Amino acid sequence: MNTQVANTIEEYRKVSPSKPQHERPVQVTMLLLPGFSMLATSGFCETLATANRILGRAQFSWLMASEDGAPVHSSCGMAIPTKPMAERVSGQATLILSGAGPQNSDASASFWIRSALHRFVRHGGRIGALGEAIEFLTMAGCTQNRTIAVHWRYRAGFTEKYPDQDLCQRPFVVDERVMSAVGATSGIDLALCLIEEQCGEDIVRVCADELCYAAQQRLQRLTESTHPALSHLGHDKLRKTIAEMEKCIDDPPSIEYFADLLSLSQRQLERLFARYLDTSPKRYFDNMRLERAHELLLQTDMRLSEIAIATGFGSNSLLSKHFRRRFNATPQALRQGNAKPATERVTRA
Repeated sequence: MNTQVANTIEEYRKVSPSKPQHERPVQVTMLLLPGFSMLATSGFCETLATANRILGRAQFSWLMASEDGAPVHSSCGMAIPTKPMAERVSGQATLILSGAGPQNSDASASFWIRSALHRFVRHGGRIGALGEAIEFLTMAGCTQNRTIAVHWRYRAGFTEKYPDQDLCQRPFVVDERVMSAVGATSGIDLALCLIEEQCGEDIVRVCADELCYAAQQRLQRLTESTHPALSHLGHDKLRKTIAEMEKCIDDPPSIEYFADLLSLSQRQLERLFARYLDTSPKRYFDNMRLERAHELLLQTDMRLSEIAIATGFGSNSLLSKHFRRRFNATPQALRQGNAKPATERVTRA
């Protein structure tokens, strides 16, 4: 730890009754929903605990809450004790939702959650979400005219449901009122953002080092404009080609179009895909369109004809033909639950 950082920590450890607003203790309520991610939630709390330990005082505090105060089961089956959600909300409070999305909640639960969100917003509280819980914020109108983070696997369905919602490629977004983060490390990312707001970059740097998370932060900054599922690809032009393919799924151009866009010959582009992905650009693009159809079938109630148009196949018969060849099941069988869902992006032919 260098001298400057050590001095910064020492300053924050000096408790003064006249501390400015941004240095006052931060109170966070974690509203746990069934199916919440234990990894993301514990990462959030552990990161705040690390900051408290470094600062030598309880700058951050948190409370696990639910509607009725009963234990809530995580996605891995572990149950966490909670306290009932408070009716009174402080203007300085922060509410973070952690759990599965509305599709896994009954109507009464969804209504109660939206009521809690409105109550927090009305009293000047700050709100956020980990993972799929971001949809509750969108349903409640809390993310209107704001940019949010949505997991790449659910972006297609999310865009169809909320076409006016602005989504970003980064795994987390934080502004003055709304926060969102996705992925296994979403809790750490969100907590570090809160710590930086309160304590500055030097304290965040120390926290990241304590958590052995500094390398992950650097990787996120380098690939923040890249589709998260493609951040492992080391070739910039390959990433740009695939990003452009994502934009053209509903109106697929020829492979020559992508080559011209990056000032490559079609043969050069084919060699690039063969070397890094062991497939051809056309097969990769076709698979991408079929995966989008797969996502829309599971995440939306769009008709098959609408999905065929949204993925550039144009007709039910053509989509069904390619879909069966790719997934060994018809679109109808998948939607009815008679086919096993795909669990990963396929890049090989």
